[in-house]
Amino acid sequence: DLNLKIPGKLNMMAKGEFLRLNDLTNVDLHNLSLNFDIPNADFLVNCLDKKLLAGTGITIPRGIGIKGTAGMRGTDYIFDLMATEGGGWIKLKGWFNPDKQSYDVDAQSHLLAVNHFMPSLGVGRLTANIKADGHGFDPFLASTRIKANGNIGAVQYDKYNIQNVKINALLANGHA
Repeated sequence: DLNLKIPGKLNMMAKGEFLRLNDLTNVDLHNLSLNFDIPNADFLVNCLDKKLLAGTGITIPRGIGIKGTAGMRGTDYIFDLMATEGGGWIKLKGWFNPDKQSYDVDAQSHLLAVNHFMPSLGVGRLTANIKADGHGFDPFLASTRIKANGNIGAVQYDKYNIQNVKINALLANGHA
């Protein structure tokens, strides 16, 4: 168990079990239960390397909460997490293998204030869901395969309100 409290800045609780730590390619982390409350992330930003966020347009807003479970099976990262901020939320469930660049993710958001994290994008509240699975990230490589299906229920973009956009995408063998 890990409990960390920095009054007014961070409350963190984590509970889980690590197995085979001496073999990093075969680590097993069972049901790491997480509960973070970050009322003021300014201290986190100050701890980060200034170059990490410089020029990205990314900010870390106040009042973030994160709850759920995470784990590792060998080199697979497994997660079922929900983050809240500013009256909105995002849920992420699935797995990711960075060595193989393989993934299967189900993401849902409700009234997520994208502009709190990336103010320069012009995107406001987002309610959407997407399920994506595949291998690889570079769309120009023939070995990349991505299948994604979803729906944008509502999004504010600049002065526009966009609703009910269906997403169906397949990229395989260099063809979309």
